[in-house]
Amino acid sequence: TDIVLGCAFSSDGSLILSASADPTLRLWETESGREIRQFKGHTDWVWGCAFSPDGSLILSASNDKTLRLWEKESGNEIRQFNGHTARVWGYAFSPDGSLILSASKDKTLRLWEKESGREIRQFKGHTASVLGCAFSPDGSLILSASRDNTLRLWETESGREIESIQLLWTPQAIALNPKQPGQLVTANRNCTLSLFDIPTIAD
Repeated sequence: TDIVLGCAFSSDGSLILSASADPTLRLWETESGREIRQFKGHTDWVWGCAFSPDGSLILSASNDKTLRLWEKESGNEIRQFNGHTARVWGYAFSPDGSLILSASKDKTLRLWEKESGREIRQFKGHTASVLGCAFSPDGSLILSASRDNTLRLWETESGREIESIQLLWTPQAIALNPKQPGQLVTANRNCTLSLFDIPTIAD
């Protein structure tokens, strides 16, 4: 009943998930457009959503400073991930589904244990809001995009910053090519997309 801010397909394409400012998530049948269920609990805009790698869980990120994990089949909230001090913009599951990554207006990325909700570590270095984040295909590296006009590469295990790429524009979102190691694309606030090849990720 308000702006739709994010969406995602299930891995088999049969379902669509949407995130809204109303502030709910909704699950839809792709073929018919029928609404299957709603996920309620967030108290402010829901910026985005994702299916877990196995498709059984749903992740959401919100202005209410939390990430939430939901059971797809029941719509029940399983747990919250609390710790950010400002809205959560970016989110990702690790390739094996055991970890969750978040990016926030509080200038940090945070790594969480999916099963317990425990915060494992923070990634600090950005000087403005972190807008997007992603794991490398093997999960060993993390990429972030920030309003400070940089892309940064981090070591998942240690939290160490490996590389910083200064841009002349602000990257809003980031995605890795699953078929081409080291290749990534950013969606930018200057109305463009940018394609990068970063050898470190491909190694």
